[in-house]
Amino acid sequence: MTMPRQATAAFAVCLLVGLAAAGGARADSFTWTTTGQPSHGTSPNSSGILGNWTAFDNTTNSSSALSLSAEGYEIIANGSSKFSTGLQQLLPGGTNHAGGTNGAFDYTGSGFGIGVTDQYESGSSPSHTVSNEAKKVVTVNGKTTTTQVTDVVIFQLPQNMTITSIKLNQFCSNGSAGAKGCTGGPTGNDNVSVFLGTGNATNNLLSLASFQSKTLNNLLSSTYSFTQLTNSNPVTPNTGTNGSGNRTVSFAANDLTGSDKGSSSVSGNFLIIAASLSDGLGSVADYFKIASITASSLPPTQVSEPASLVLLAAGLAGLAVLRRRQIEAA
Repeated sequence: MTMPRQATAAFAVCLLVGLAAAGGARADSFTWTTTGQPSHGTSPNSSGILGNWTAFDNTTNSSSALSLSAEGYEIIANGSSKFSTGLQQLLPGGTNHAGGTNGAFDYTGSGFGIGVTDQYESGSSPSHTVSNEAKKVVTVNGKTTTTQVTDVVIFQLPQNMTITSIKLNQFCSNGSAGAKGCTGGPTGNDNVSVFLGTGNATNNLLSLASFQSKTLNNLLSSTYSFTQLTNSNPVTPNTGTNGSGNRTVSFAANDLTGSDKGSSSVSGNFLIIAASLSDGLGSVADYFKIASITASSLPPTQVSEPASLVLLAAGLAGLAVLRRRQIEAA
């Protein structure tokens, strides 16, 4: 009786090893907390790149080497023209129209996350948030006109991933910003527009700088095939004092409605987060900082190796032979 037991054990091992090798893929969940890693630098480099943040692997409950970087952009336009107006990089160096320094910055000292200083902001609170205020801007012919300046942060993910959620820290709970700071006037909001897509050698989106002068209509076209994950989440007046309130925007299919529903299945390696593109020139502006991003890796498509198939077949065949012998012996 010893040999049959040993044989059974051996065939069972072959079967288990074959099964594990043939189908052991999994998708891990990662979170990048942009407020707690001051070692990566809090200001963009000379190319406007901010980062890298390292991830926490929620699946294995351990740190991960997967890194995330970002760059600040702006869109200067009103209404639907925001989708047909080119994205403009916010490169540091020199002073902007308001005496500030352009770019995306990580305000780790305050614990608030990533904000943007566009070329019409000084960088003082709350103008260093991701916002979409109406500004007096200088046109190409030197004239001044009032239009919206929408702040945008583009993130480069380490690989194609699906987005689970983003956490926003709120600003301006007591009023709109502008020259008044966060006092008086209407309440600030934290509406957000989010896009996700894949950059590669085919569409020539290989870096954060590749988005210069691209329009959102370009990115949503078949050439780039980006997806708008959410148009503008339900209006949420900012309720906390500056930086203390927060909102988590979940992209799970059952958390979204209408045309947004099911967007959690979309994957990509470039994530675009902007103050709401649906707000009009006279709307209450949005003010927030990006505190964290949670994404899931895609389970690798596995093709079973010949050796794995051999082990699997040997295990199944061996167990079948032993079973037949047991039946015959009975």
